[in-house]
Amino acid sequence: PKNVRAWIGRGMARIWVGDSRGAIKDLDHAIAVDPDIPPAYLERATAYMHLGKLDSALADYDKVVELSPSYSRVLYERGVARFLKGDAKGAADDFTQADPEMDAQEKDYVAIMLYLARTRAGQDGKPALSAYVAKRDKTWPYPVMELLLGQSTPEKLMQEAGKPGAEQKGNECEANYYLAEWYLLKDDKAHARPLIRKAADSCPKDFDEYTHAHVRLMQLGK
Repeated sequence: PKNVRAWIGRGMARIWVGDSRGAIKDLDHAIAVDPDIPPAYLERATAYMHLGKLDSALADYDKVVELSPSYSRVLYERGVARFLKGDAKGAADDFTQADPEMDAQEKDYVAIMLYLARTRAGQDGKPALSAYVAKRDKTWPYPVMELLLGQSTPEKLMQEAGKPGAEQKGNECEANYYLAEWYLLKDDKAHARPLIRKAADSCPKDFDEYTHAHVRLMQLGK
């Protein structure tokens, strides 16, 4: 009963199979045994996100930042939770701090989310995204960035995402999700809702967008 790693491991497994409430119970046990172990809070935050409990998730992300301030990935995850909750400025601050320590692929999504957060906060998100795009090639998710910068269309984005290949399912997942967020920046829920539903239904479970889409679906209604 005092094996913290076992509680965390089973909690992670339960998250994977969709038992977020069971995961939270296991992670509660882990934290009761060792209240200073960052992975338990991080995984519990993920479980709370799956349930749409953003306040609880944010409290756990804050605890991870407190216990392990050098872990930049948590700043990205907390930024997403803040963005989904409506704290766009706080989200932008987190994305800005997260960027330096993340790998090249992760930075693509930091750049996308930073644009969305700044735009939602009433700031100009284009200069930073334009500067980022100028330094990378045109592989995925470049088509998403192209849309956000006003250099493409929803139709072209979906066409690019739908190109056959090993990455097609993941690309379509991301295209649906980020296109929905693009519509939400325009307060166009009618176009956003079906895209969010598609992302929630079709995104691989290990994609961040799977969780984010489910939260948005709760907010927008099915």
